[in-house]
This record gives sequence, C-alpha cells and structure tokens, in this order.
Amino acid sequence: MITQHRAGARGRYLLGNVAGLVNSNRLLLLIAAVTAAVRLPSLFEPLWHGDEAIYLTIGQQILRGDVLYEDIFDNKTPGIYYLVAGVLALFGHAVWPVKLVLSFWSIGTVFVFYFLARRLAGEKAAAPATAILSLLTAPVWLEGNVYNSEILMILPACLGVLLGFSGRPFLAGLFFSLAMLFKVPAVFDFSAYFLFGSLSADKGSIRRAPLFCSTPRIRTTVTGSSSTTACLS
Repeated sequence: MITQHRAGARGRYLLGNVAGLVNSNRLLLLIAAVTAAVRLPSLFEPLWHGDEAIYLTIGQQILRGDVLYEDIFDNKTPGIYYLVAGVLALFGHAVWPVKLVLSFWSIGTVFVFYFLARRLAGEKAAAPATAILSLLTAPVWLEGNVYNSEILMILPACLGVLLGFSGRPFLAGLFFSLAMLFKVPAVFDFSAYFLFGSLSADKGSIRRAPLFCSTPRIRTTVTGSSSTTACLS
C-alpha cells in the first residue's frame, strides 16, 4: 500500500510538472503545432525542386563512395550533403525521410529560437518573434518546404548563441561551426556573439551583462568552432 501510494504521488507530481510546463508555454506549443501542420503536406510531395534534386544526388553519390568536391561537385558547404547522405543511409533512398527530418528540424528551431528570444528580449517579445520566424520559414510560397541550407543553418546558429550566453562556450563553438558548414553567412551570427563578448570584456561589465560572455569564453568558443570545422570539412 505504501509503495502504491508513493507511486501515485510521483505520478501526480510528474503530471503536475507537465501541466505546468504546458500552461507556461502555451503560445510556443501553438506555434510549433501550426508549424508542424503547415509542413505536413510536404511529406507527400514528389521531388520537384532543382536544389533538392542536387542535394539528394550528391548524398547518394557520397554513399556510393564518391569524394565530395573531387568526384562530384556543387558550390555549397559540405554539411547539407552529409546530412542528406546520413538520412538516406538510415531511411532509404526516398524523398519523404528528408522532408520528415526537415520538419522536425524546423520544429526544433521554433523551440530553440523561442528560448533565445525570451533570453534576449523577454517573455512578451518571444512569442511574436517566434511566430514571425515560423511565418518566414514554413510557408510553401517562401519555399519553406524545401530542404535548403538557409533553413538548416538557423537551428545550430541559435543554439550557438544560446549556449554561448549560458556559459557553455565550447559547445557554442561546435554549433556555430555546424551552422557554417550548412551555410557560410552563419559567420555573421558568430561575429555578433564575438563582438558582444569582446565589448562586454573591454568595458569590465561582465558580471553586470545579462548575457554573460568573457574573453576566455570567446577563445574557447573559437576552439570549439575550429575543432568541428576541421573534423567535418
């Protein structure tokens, strides 16, 4: 009886925590649900976009032993090709697994962007900012349903900023470099983080800055970024 009572109490405690999380993040969950619903039809699309055809072809050739940029060439950074090669290796040579991974990737982006926006601008601004992100990256008319580097780069770039501001510089560097392996303009996200950290350190306001960075943390971030780039390039 005591064991059952304790199990019941733990269950009620867990359900209470889940209910609390749902209630405190209702707008975020709503935006994520709408994003998922908008992306759902893309799972049933045929291969019609030229860029996607190139990415899938190169991914297939990587799995067949071709060396990227030597045996087969395209002018994009390698992350997008190796990701699609991994998806094809796991799920088979079809379009829908790539679209499914893109959908989960986009929903993950919504969550990470929300928490980053909340950290930067507060609770009231986080939901509208995240809704705007979803509006700009999910609709078909903006090619939100297309497996493309512009969409893939957002998640690791946001994780890099969020981890850097949370005092995890090496992990931040890993995610910044991953973002750059998807698309080079992610270097500007890293530059913004680097600039903020440098200015905070120069002014001696590290402890007062709400988004805590320091010069040693910047160096560690650069180390993490260089390590991942060297390994995956």
